[in-house]
Amino acid sequence: MFGDGFNSVNMSFLNGVQGNHHTISHHGNKAGALKMFALVNSYFIGEYAYFLNKLRSMQEGGSNVLENSLVLLGTNLSNGQLHGSKNVPAILGGHAGGKVKGNQHIKANGEPMANLLRTIVDEVGVDVEIPGPGGSKRMSL
Repeated sequence: MFGDGFNSVNMSFLNGVQGNHHTISHHGNKAGALKMFALVNSYFIGEYAYFLNKLRSMQEGGSNVLENSLVLLGTNLSNGQLHGSKNVPAILGGHAGGKVKGNQHIKANGEPMANLLRTIVDEVGVDVEIPGPGGSKRMSL
């Protein structure tokens, strides 16, 4: 986890960025703020890629740790400016030991993030009780 939506980590260590991620996510659609937001998000994607490459380089059985893992990169909102929670972007790395097909793009079509999380725990064989009326439903991965 790089951080939550309320952290105040100053991202000014990135060239061209001033301020913290939360504040920058409320960009007001202003060009300069959007540029900083893109730089911050590019940084996080780079860190994710670095982590996946490290997992790929670690041998495990006849494969590697990445192939036997499922690593989620996501956010808590689809649009920080609007606090939107529909179609939240997420990236899954790895194949969960062959249980999840790769190289695909799945449109959420308004499904809540809970459905993706439910599908992940089902795919990797974790038995969890889903509280509440109806719980979440599975997605196709």
